[in-house]
This record gives sequence, structure tokens and C-alpha cells, in this order.
Amino acid sequence: MADIVDLIHAEHRIMSRLLARLERELDIFEKGERPDFDLVRDILDVMLSWPAACHHPKEALLEARLAKVSPEMRKRVGIIEREHLKMGEQLANAQQALDSILMEVEVSRDTFLAMARNLIARIKYHLMMEEEEFLPLARQSLDAKTLEALAREAEAAVAERAECLGDRLQVLLAETDNKAPA
Repeated sequence: MADIVDLIHAEHRIMSRLLARLERELDIFEKGERPDFDLVRDILDVMLSWPAACHHPKEALLEARLAKVSPEMRKRVGIIEREHLKMGEQLANAQQALDSILMEVEVSRDTFLAMARNLIARIKYHLMMEEEEFLPLARQSLDAKTLEALAREAEAAVAERAECLGDRLQVLLAETDNKAPA
């Protein structure tokens, strides 16, 4: 079985794929063309619901264990949790702005694009910080047996939520890959 760092890293790659596809749709919108708004909505929805239900609980388990052994991590846990909340708020705001556009309520293209691009930048920065600081600290501070045990605990804790969201996520990833530009 993969350890918890491997699981989190794999989920970061999934998020990066979704963000890349979202960026391509935003590029289309920025050119004055019509993007696949259904795909944009699905990506925003999954990015709002899936991390909160399935990804962040894994990170929280790892953060809690790291906080016990690393004084540096004790300081960072609150920062990471606040960042997750801020990203959730930004996702909800972007989703609301997209819904307004789809209902033909006045939302400027520039406003939506700025909102969405700021969101993407924040998430990318957050993922980079976790990949460069948080996950290496976990590897350095915890032994392989502990990391594997945390993976089992995390998978069990999110199994029910992950099952329903996982199916939806797989469909979205397949759709995202199938709609990739030639």
C-alpha cells in the first residue's frame, strides 16, 4: 500500500490536472469565445467538494501526527487549515460568479477571469508549498511504518465519501482528458 504522502501527492497531481483544464477553458473565455461552462462548473464543484470531503482529512491526519513530533509543524497546522478555508471561500465565490454568468446576470468577463485566475494561483501556490515543505517534512519526521498506518487510517476515514465523490471525479477526469485540445 502507498503511504499517506504518496496518496496526498497523487491527489495533488489530480488537482493540478483539473486546474490545467480550467485554465484552458479560461483562455477560451478570455478570447471572447464560449468555453465549456458545464465543464468549468463541474471542475469548480469538484474542487470545492472533493478536497474538503476526501483530501483535506488525509492532510489533517498527517498534520496532527507531525505536530506531535515537529515544533515547526505545530506552527504551520493553523496556517494550512486557514488556507484551506480561504480557498474554499474563493471556490464558492467563483462558482457563484459562474452561476450568475450562466443565468445571464451581469458579471463582467474580466471580473470572473480575475477571480478564477486568482483562485488558480492560490491553489497552485498552496500545492507547491505542501509539495516542497509539508510532504518532505513528513517524510523526514515520520518513519515508513507510521506513514503507511496513516494512509490506512485516512483511507478508512474517508472511504464512504471518497466512493461517491471518486466516481464523479473519475468521470470528470475522463471528460477533461477527452476534451483536451488537439
